[in-house]
Amino acid sequence: MVIYATDTAPNPFAAGFLPQNTSACAPTSVYVRFIPSGTGPLQSLTVPLRAVQAATAIFDILNDNAGSPGVTVLDTITFTGVTTTPTMLTANSTLNPVLVAGTAYWLRANAPVCTPGNQNAFIWYFSTPNLVGTVAINGTLQPAQVIPSFSLLGLASIDSVINFTNTGANNAQDICVNTYTFAPDEQLISCCSCRVTRNALWSLAVKRDLASNTLTPAVENSVVVKLLATAAPASGSCNPALPGARVPGLAAWGTTFHLQNGSSGTPYASETPFTNSTLSTAEQNVMTSLCGFIQSNGSGYGICRSCQGAGGGRIPIGASSQNRGLSAERQ
Repeated sequence: MVIYATDTAPNPFAAGFLPQNTSACAPTSVYVRFIPSGTGPLQSLTVPLRAVQAATAIFDILNDNAGSPGVTVLDTITFTGVTTTPTMLTANSTLNPVLVAGTAYWLRANAPVCTPGNQNAFIWYFSTPNLVGTVAINGTLQPAQVIPSFSLLGLASIDSVINFTNTGANNAQDICVNTYTFAPDEQLISCCSCRVTRNALWSLAVKRDLASNTLTPAVENSVVVKLLATAAPASGSCNPALPGARVPGLAAWGTTFHLQNGSSGTPYASETPFTNSTLSTAEQNVMTSLCGFIQSNGSGYGICRSCQGAGGGRIPIGASSQNRGLSAERQ
């Protein structure tokens, strides 16, 4: 996922900025302001560089302070082995900070270390075609000018997953697992239902299956998911707007990802069993009536992208042979 990019073809390598430390140890650091077009944990930085004595180039991601470079370093990215041949180079993020679309940040090319008597520098080439933006030299804003080339790549999208099975407690009969997904402001954004045979394992990805075809265009970063187990019809698909009688037999677990430091660091996963809760008739009526409204008036939106195949389902994710041999209406 591209978080920000000035261009895709920086050649020909022409003029650029010169982060340097002079022979008299007078440093010059170059700052470029940018606003990401996507949100996500930073994975890597790509820049066109050429060494002028300096074989190491160090870049920082900084916060923005009212249009000027801030002082908070969000990440440091180091390029080693920079050569005298102009080259597009890529280096990985150290802390994987989450950069937010629409929020301003600064990319700083730090002045190389000083070696008295020698000029240590590297060339950071301009974007092609030229792109005018906001630049600061040693933290001081400059008139609008052409900015150097760079691109920031985010980590591949990480999706939370809900795994569930039919334990067979409903007299070894099929069950309907009705899924109702709510935004944090309590709005039902999608609903669907899976017909689950005994001992089958099903997986629904929150972003891909439950939150990719929502009733409203808002993109939710967090959701509440309710699962309701009901009796499956004798044949055909399950309907979350008109569920059957409640039955036992559903076991479900949610796997979600967190960043080690809240907003940065390597993602790690945690898995938690769903909580058995008392569902009032009034709450069930609200869920099913809202789902019925979505089905009737959403023009296809609000129906989550799962369990919509013939007979109420498709082959469980990651288990292509799970239901092999069963009739279509039991898959």
